[in-house]
Amino acid sequence: MARAAYIHIPFCAHKCDFCDFAAFASLDHLAEEYCQVVQREIKERLAIQPNQERLSSVFYGGGTPGYIDPDLLSGIHRALSDAVALTSDAEVTLETTPRSISREKCLAWQELGINRLSLGVESFDEGELRAMGRDHSGLDALRAIEIARQTGFENIAIDLMYGLPCQTMKSWEQNLETATSAGVPHLSAYALTLGSGSRLL
Repeated sequence: MARAAYIHIPFCAHKCDFCDFAAFASLDHLAEEYCQVVQREIKERLAIQPNQERLSSVFYGGGTPGYIDPDLLSGIHRALSDAVALTSDAEVTLETTPRSISREKCLAWQELGINRLSLGVESFDEGELRAMGRDHSGLDALRAIEIARQTGFENIAIDLMYGLPCQTMKSWEQNLETATSAGVPHLSAYALTLGSGSRLL
């Protein structure tokens, strides 16, 4: 039976006000060292794992894995695929934000083996985005989806949040309509949850 792997990349360009995850802004100088440690841990842990099945799913989450240099991600992915084989149809997902996407990055992600993008949109409404401390606009999100599509990504997922400050049923319906019109194949909707470290408390 095939297995799945999750690899956490904790770096972000901006820490959102609702976020209580292990994610950190202004620590970019540690990204290279962190990725080297992850590569080492992959090699050491998988070297002692018996009966290694192939991976059918790899998920790079965070944080914002799409924020760091693609070369750093490439090193991690190479270490993983050297240590344990991936199935021929493995889904390799990268989480990113609208502000972290560029044409150059999308092409680099595809080259290293990423075939699915999970885009943290959360909302297309400008007031809601400001209320939760996001660093992108609704237009930024639509542009990011278009860049991903133009560079060859077909498997694109977006996240939306409900229960946001100042959100109304009308604005939520508009968010859903905008997401549907964008033509992405996968949409995740989840409620705003405030952990103990959230600045919205």
